[in-house]
Amino acid sequence: MIESALGWIGEVARFVGSLFPRLLVVQASHRAIKYVHGKTVRELGPGLHIYWPLVTPVETCAVVRQVLNMPTQLLETRDGEPVAVGGVVEYEVTDAVKFLAECENGYEAIATVAMAGIRKVVTSTQYEGVAETGRLDRQLASAVRSSLRPYGVRVLSARLSDLARVRPVHHTGGLTAQVVQQNHTEYQ
Repeated sequence: MIESALGWIGEVARFVGSLFPRLLVVQASHRAIKYVHGKTVRELGPGLHIYWPLVTPVETCAVVRQVLNMPTQLLETRDGEPVAVGGVVEYEVTDAVKFLAECENGYEAIATVAMAGIRKVVTSTQYEGVAETGRLDRQLASAVRSSLRPYGVRVLSARLSDLARVRPVHHTGGLTAQVVQQNHTEYQ
C-alpha cells in the first residue's frame, strides 16, 4: 500500500533526472545510436558521449563476432525425406544504424531470416546433398549472407548443427516426429 502511494516519488525523480545531460561510455566492442530530438539518427563509436535523455533516446548493440544457435525445424528435403535440422550462424553487426534504427528487432530478424535461409536450402536439396556438410554449409552461408546484408549484418558462417532423419507420427494432439537416424556428430 505504501509502495504504491509513494511510487510517484520515483517517477518524479526519473523525470527530473532526464532534464540533465548524462554520460554514456560506448565500449570498443559496441556501437550506439542516438535519436536526436527523436528524428535524426547518429551513430556513436567507442568512447565517452554526452546526451540529454529527455530529448535523445540511445540504444547500443555489440559489433563483435556473435553466434546464434537456432531451434530445430522439421522440414522435408526435395526428395521427400522428413528431417529435423538445427543451425548455427556466426555473424557481426557492421552497420548499427541499419541494425537498430531501420529494423524493429535486429536480433529477432537474424534468427527469423537465418531459419528461412536454412529452410530454403534444405527443402531444395536431396537428402544425400543435405548430408554433405561442406557443400551444404557454403549454400547455407550464401543464402543467409545475402538475406541479412540489408539489416547491417555480415554473416561469417552458417551451418547445420543438427541433422536427423525423422518419421512423422500422427496422434490426437497433432503431428510430432520420431528420430530414425541422427547425424549430429558431423556437424559439431
